[in-house]
Amino acid sequence: MKVDIHKTKKKYHVLMADPPHEYKNQKTGGGMKSGVSSKYKTMSLDQICGLPVRKIANKNSVCFLWITTPLMDNGFRILERWGFKYKTLIVWDKSDSGGWGFWTRTATEFLLIGVKGKVKAFMSKRTNVIRHKRIGHSVKPDVFREIVEELTKQFGKNKRMIELFARKHPSKKHYATKWDYFGKEYY
Repeated sequence: MKVDIHKTKKKYHVLMADPPHEYKNQKTGGGMKSGVSSKYKTMSLDQICGLPVRKIANKNSVCFLWITTPLMDNGFRILERWGFKYKTLIVWDKSDSGGWGFWTRTATEFLLIGVKGKVKAFMSKRTNVIRHKRIGHSVKPDVFREIVEELTKQFGKNKRMIELFARKHPSKKHYATKWDYFGKEYY
């Protein structure tokens, strides 16, 4: 179900966010409207940090926050401002990517994991490196939603989950039964 996080009274145990970060690259490919800003409207770090995520997070909750290599330090700031303490991360190895970047050709993206309140360690036997090909600009493979669901079993069958700024609607049935979502980037 689509939710307006500015108005909802719901509290979520599991939050997964892929904020539309702005990059301040100068003329990346011919104009200031190239790169991510040519794909969708971006937000500044202050705007992202100012989202009412604290208000919608249950007192005991987990946040899974997508972040790219050049903005890693922003990810830690966002988690903190949203009320979560960083614990670990999952690496997405984009197995078919030659990468982009100025310093190195980056072919990875990171899913930072932060907790709020009393949350037990996952004790998962799963490795923190997931190899999966890219499926579209900023679109996250469904396997990551499945991993998040698996890792957060401690919240039970009635856990509330929300995805903020997803770029792909995996299936109406999946979202109708498991996830709420927020954002304008769906297609």
